[in-house]
Amino acid sequence: MPGFGLAGGVAVRRVATMRMGATAVLAMLLLATGPGAGAQEGGEAVTVTVVELSPSREATLAAGESFFLHLRYSAGQPVRIWARPEWRGEPVREIFSHASPLHVGAGDTLGWFAVSKPGLQIDAVRVTAVAVRDGATVWSETVPVILSIGGQGPARHAEPAWAAPLRAADQAAIGRDARMAAEQPSTMGEQALFVGTMVLGLAGILAGTLWPLWALWRWSGLWRLAPLAPVAALGFVVARIVVDTLRDPTSHNLWPFEIALVAWPAAGYMLVLSIVRFAMRPRGGAV
Repeated sequence: MPGFGLAGGVAVRRVATMRMGATAVLAMLLLATGPGAGAQEGGEAVTVTVVELSPSREATLAAGESFFLHLRYSAGQPVRIWARPEWRGEPVREIFSHASPLHVGAGDTLGWFAVSKPGLQIDAVRVTAVAVRDGATVWSETVPVILSIGGQGPARHAEPAWAAPLRAADQAAIGRDARMAAEQPSTMGEQALFVGTMVLGLAGILAGTLWPLWALWRWSGLWRLAPLAPVAALGFVVARIVVDTLRDPTSHNLWPFEIALVAWPAAGYMLVLSIVRFAMRPRGGAV
């Protein structure tokens, strides 16, 4: 070919290189945006499949009646699985719904919700799996439905046979998770926070109880009248607890909290009062 020499060969090689680079970029884009994009890699992959719905994809439910989903999961990491109704892409707020145990491995679980407000419409149920580790959504699928919520009244559909055993298994798993969490030893930070909270709470009760009495004894003049308010409030609460307990020993099982609810504000009141008294105190004199 005329004029096809070294420069032409270089040009051909450059075009070939550009085509190879474009092909590689396209392949990476397909991998990134194709099916399964955003899913966890390797052993942490999570999938959730809707096995069955009840009563059906198109139904009218009574207000408060449950809609059930039989869900099958495969989770390579601990997740919690939720099923939530939507209308035009927005979540329906007026619902009761299931709690989710911790799921890992493969198995079946029950998803359900009940809408409490009559007249609402539902056009989708969003099934999500949320990682326990960081709260990230690792699986999400929208199931199209056409549900209408009627008025109050008895359920219009029978509960499916598979709901009871799945519910029992989930409740057992939730109990197991709670026991395991209770058996976990607390960290040093949690222990320090607990002890600090208890010490501060007790100090507030003591300060709110004893500080007004001390001020009533030590202060003079009009300042002696100021602590009467917290003293009277504390006296009223204590007297009510004593009288009510003599009538019914179970009437004030939480009496320390009743005293605390008065003592803590009393401690704050005395702190402000003492600061004002100190600021108004004349030099070299006493108030």
